[in-house]
Amino acid sequence: MPVIRELDKRVRERYDDSSVYIIEERDDDSRGLVHMAHIDIHYGMSVNGVAKLHTQILKNTELNNFYKLYPEKFNNKTNGITFRRWLIHCNHELADYITQLIGDGYKHDADKLKALMSYAEDTSVIEHLSDIKQNNKTALAKYLYDKQELLLMIIRYMIYRSRDFTNIKDSR
Repeated sequence: MPVIRELDKRVRERYDDSSVYIIEERDDDSRGLVHMAHIDIHYGMSVNGVAKLHTQILKNTELNNFYKLYPEKFNNKTNGITFRRWLIHCNHELADYITQLIGDGYKHDADKLKALMSYAEDTSVIEHLSDIKQNNKTALAKYLYDKQELLLMIIRYMIYRSRDFTNIKDSR
């Protein structure tokens, strides 16, 4: 905690806006609440949204107080995969069912997905979609159960790394 307190002290010396402080002091708790994301924004190199719209939301509302401090850090990095490509490669059962319903034109033209609206009131289609969703949830639960030791190791590593602030870049 001493490293985090030092980082917070530097932020408080520079800015008179409590909304950007790293540690939110609380009357009921002498330790305060640590905002890890604030550390990232102050001492990191970049803040990015995953889509243009997301970046605008961050700039205009959610992180506007930080955008005013560091406008040069905010940028957009789209992850580079379309939802159609993701669907085709990651959810075969759903992709096959959509193809069965409307053909495969949607794989190259997202506007073709509008044809699914004609099935909005079709209870058999909605039930089949619910079954696909449930099948995927069951498969994910089984996968996570089978990988729980690996996931616990990853979580422990992430906690360990979040505590390791010895190499944090100095504030400008």
